[in-house]
Amino acid sequence: MASIASASRTGPAVNTNFTGLLQQIVHKLQHDPSSITPEDGRRLHEHYDATDERSARIISAIEALALANPDIMATNNTGDAAAPCSLQVSLLTLLKDLHATLDASPAEVTPEILKLTQTAVSKMQKAVGHTSAPHPELEDELQKVYREIAPKVDQGIVTKEEADHLHSLEARAHGHTEKGGLTAVAQSVAAKRERALSLSGSSTGEHTPPKTASSKLETAFKDETAKVEAHMEKGTVTVDEANRLRALEIRVHGHVEKGGLAAQAQSLAAKQANLADEQVKIASKVVDSTVTKKDAEHLQSLEIRAFGHTEKGGLTAAAQSVAYKHGHGSSLKDASNGQGGGLKTSGKVEEDKKAKDDSKATIEQIEVASRVGDLSIAN
Repeated sequence: MASIASASRTGPAVNTNFTGLLQQIVHKLQHDPSSITPEDGRRLHEHYDATDERSARIISAIEALALANPDIMATNNTGDAAAPCSLQVSLLTLLKDLHATLDASPAEVTPEILKLTQTAVSKMQKAVGHTSAPHPELEDELQKVYREIAPKVDQGIVTKEEADHLHSLEARAHGHTEKGGLTAVAQSVAAKRERALSLSGSSTGEHTPPKTASSKLETAFKDETAKVEAHMEKGTVTVDEANRLRALEIRVHGHVEKGGLAAQAQSLAAKQANLADEQVKIASKVVDSTVTKKDAEHLQSLEIRAFGHTEKGGLTAAAQSVAYKHGHGSSLKDASNGQGGGLKTSGKVEEDKKAKDDSKATIEQIEVASRVGDLSIAN
């Protein structure tokens, strides 16, 4: 009572209207607390922007008292202690105030307060029929799994293991699983997929599984397979094409064949992408004559891994030529006079110029290929 009375006289943002209203409420509290109504709390909010925690708590307490007054009167008059609807609203207000207080003063939390809060949570769970304690700290992990599982559910490729993991994680995070939610749908889709795979594996010539959406997927898979095979022969398969073939193979067969076309395509596309990235870096060094022997050897290794050989007269050859002639990263010396730094012959100058011209042409080729989406250099 003394705190409220002092708040009516002091405070950083108190205005005249608020002071008058607060004094009226103090008078009611002193003489007839049951006369405080929700209207009193509303009027306080209208005339005051509670920027300090103390005043905010006072206003919240007045609102809570106003909401509880009808229940107190009803209990006193009838002796019925049953909680009416207005008490639920009061509980919600108290919980919101608790959250606000925790955000403002987390250091005030003590083991005793934590224990009381856990007891309250347990009672609320029993009230709504949930007996497992939730673990809010798992919410971030749950949301991450939601994002990973959702597209697989839409495509019908979610596995039983993934659905079971989601079910377990949601139950631990929330204390229960949502009826009709993503977890339930994922388990349903996974179960149907398991049955379809079982039928497909045990089918004979006398029994053919129904062909609906699966026949369309099979056709799409065959078309994509032919497309990727052709691009692999040319050495132009992209990462997107390889990933698309892999996704279709999983939807049609339920798994990716080890060492199959999809796996080979992904491996080749990754190697070519790595090569293309390195070519962009090395090409400018060749033009500037700053490429080292180590750079050239690394580029050669990547090109052999991607295509099985190096292109004659290509960027790798140009890089090796420039690195050798300039001795970058090596202990090479000018053999013409036995000393480093000797003058170049006209023949060496012409060779350097040709290597740089080849590199410039290669850079242009890389830039054009990048714009059209083919990051590999034709071999």
